[in-house]
Amino acid sequence: MLAKDRDYFHECIITDTIIGKAAAMMLTSSHVSYIHARVMSEAAIAFLTLHGITHSYEQSCPCIVNRTGSGMCPMEQSVQTIDDMEEAYQALTNTLIVLRNA
Repeated sequence: MLAKDRDYFHECIITDTIIGKAAAMMLTSSHVSYIHARVMSEAAIAFLTLHGITHSYEQSCPCIVNRTGSGMCPMEQSVQTIDDMEEAYQALTNTLIVLRNA
């Protein structure tokens, strides 16, 4: 949805099972008002705090792991060292292309 409308989640309240830094960055760029997750990565917590997005979680974790549990989620990994939301959007778009072609 963000590819079509970057403000799609404007002022929304988001609840999800897992929120990592990738999701936190995209939701922040869409101007959400609140995010709650059962599990939230430490990088997501730090990013949301830095950008003044009200958030809560039931459990924090060092990072979001991939589906096989063998390493970091590729989306989380693609933005691990990025703080600029536009740069993150491009990195996530490129990661999605790679994952779809795999």
